[in-house]
Amino acid sequence: MHQKTTEDDVRADDALRETRQMLEKAQQIARVGSWVWDIRSQKFSWSEEMFRIFDIAKDEFDGTNRLIDLAVHPDDRGRVLAAQREIQATCKPVPLEYRIVRKDGSIATVFANGECVFDDAGKLVRMVGTCQDVSLQKHHEEQIRRSQKMDALGKLTGGVAHDYNNMLGVILGYAGLLQDALANDPKLSDYIKEIQRAAERGATLSRKLLSFASHTATKEAVSDLTAVLTSAQDLLQKTLTPRITLTLDLVPDVWPINVDRGDLQDAILNLSINAMHAMELGGNLTLRTQNKQLNDRQSKSVGVTAGDYVVLSVIDTGCGMDAETLGRIFDPFFTTKGAQGAGLGLSMVYGFVQRSGGGIKVKSIPGKGSVFSLYFPRHARLPSVVPPAHAVDVSLLRGTETILVVDDEPVLLRLAQEMLAPQGYQVLTASNGADALSTLSKESVDLLLSDVIMPTMDGYQLAAKVAQLWPSVKIQLLSGFVDKRRLEHGNLQLDKNLLQKPFTMEELLVRVRALLDGGLTTSSYDKPTVLVMDDDESLRELFQINLERLGYQVILSADGAQAAAQYKESLSKARHIDAVILDVSVPGGMGGTETARHILSLNPRAKLIVSSGGSFGPEMTNYREYGFSGAIEKTFNREHIDRVIRDVLS
Repeated sequence: MHQKTTEDDVRADDALRETRQMLEKAQQIARVGSWVWDIRSQKFSWSEEMFRIFDIAKDEFDGTNRLIDLAVHPDDRGRVLAAQREIQATCKPVPLEYRIVRKDGSIATVFANGECVFDDAGKLVRMVGTCQDVSLQKHHEEQIRRSQKMDALGKLTGGVAHDYNNMLGVILGYAGLLQDALANDPKLSDYIKEIQRAAERGATLSRKLLSFASHTATKEAVSDLTAVLTSAQDLLQKTLTPRITLTLDLVPDVWPINVDRGDLQDAILNLSINAMHAMELGGNLTLRTQNKQLNDRQSKSVGVTAGDYVVLSVIDTGCGMDAETLGRIFDPFFTTKGAQGAGLGLSMVYGFVQRSGGGIKVKSIPGKGSVFSLYFPRHARLPSVVPPAHAVDVSLLRGTETILVVDDEPVLLRLAQEMLAPQGYQVLTASNGADALSTLSKESVDLLLSDVIMPTMDGYQLAAKVAQLWPSVKIQLLSGFVDKRRLEHGNLQLDKNLLQKPFTMEELLVRVRALLDGGLTTSSYDKPTVLVMDDDESLRELFQINLERLGYQVILSADGAQAAAQYKESLSKARHIDAVILDVSVPGGMGGTETARHILSLNPRAKLIVSSGGSFGPEMTNYREYGFSGAIEKTFNREHIDRVIRDVLS
């Protein structure tokens, strides 16, 4: 009997130990700690996770309110103490969100709540509760809020830019025609060149505004950050004036990154000028580069996926910022410079880094300075070499073909005629899609030049009808602003070939001649390539049939290891895999989430889509948390597949 009792006790102890371990693990996964506050002794007791959340060692914790001075953010200490007083006065719980400061200086946000426990006499004796680290949730909420502001500003910017680019197109076009006509008058030719330079500066500004609003693709290229910084050093030093000491602290063999070089230079200049304004009496500005591998926890604090990153840190010894200012610095139109500031500089930096697939982390201490750290995904390829531009001989760009120009702006129709007709082309015009279709039914046309944004029928809709009814007609779309929603219903090949307004006469003539000569055609671009990984052969075949009918090129893989190897091989080739569809579950093999982590370690900007037979799994409902950009349920609805892939690629 005694032996049986001992065995039961051992089993009970084991079960209790296992239960405690499971509870501790659950708290660690959920980032939720538990606590007890004894009202009589005014002391706290914590679970293991509380120590991890607050970054406090057990030997530092004595259970008193000293922890508030030790860990709670100075600006929030008063609220925490006030909440404690209110609980004791009202005998009711007070839910509270506040910030804590960890040993490394990072700031986290926690949410605490609990229940009151009373003795038999109805007196409050203790409070039990939980404390959850909600930093990631707050970060996501802030990203959504900022994204909504940027989207609202983007819609305004895009609408203005469309008309602005049309006007610039008229200026550049007629200036080009005048330059040809006044070639023998050097003085007047110089005047024309000044007009062209001013218009080109306006076009550059327009492109920056559109890229800031994420309404146009940037000219990304593989770049060497060290080369960009060293080439900009003289300009930065002159801009900063002698009172600021500029130091470049550059790591040797910095990894390549894939960004728009012009936007990168603008971001460096913007951050440097902001630092200069923060150091009115002079100081030190350091530009530092690092190669850094981020794990899951580090990447979440930056808002990116785990992997290899190049970090550019802009470090100043200026006045620093308080928490309130720090929370608003990337908001459009927020400025600390009064009437001297527009409040767009840091917003543009934020937009550029987000478009580049990276993230920004900012640390600042009032009176000591600030550190802006920009994280850019490592790129697998070596930096590209940009060939020097060559002058174009317009006399070699002549032709006799018939071109139909479609635009709802009469002045742009006249300009197109003035540009193309003197080169020998037969030019027809139409002010809308219906008139264009009517002209095509009567005339033999070699090339269609169409604006994208037009009433009733836009350029993509017109192009689709022309491609169906007159497949031999080459198509070139023109636009000063393309909304992402239009691209979702457009044609990916036409989008790649889009000629952005404003453009010069030479740019138009070069594109026209290339299209008509067959060196560049509507369909000559590589179709987007999609890699499909699924362990079921019949499902792979279904994906292949549907994707090929939608116009995609398809590569098939039976398991995650093979898919990762195929993707790695593609990085060394000229044509990359554009998107990857990964089955979430592969029995006995590497599943979708593990394969996604492997591919993202090769290329953090890879476009990954998770697929599953059901839509309720966590990988499907919260696919972004697993590194995916989209989710496809295996119902093989072709429109749904196409919509998801277009959204991911755009």
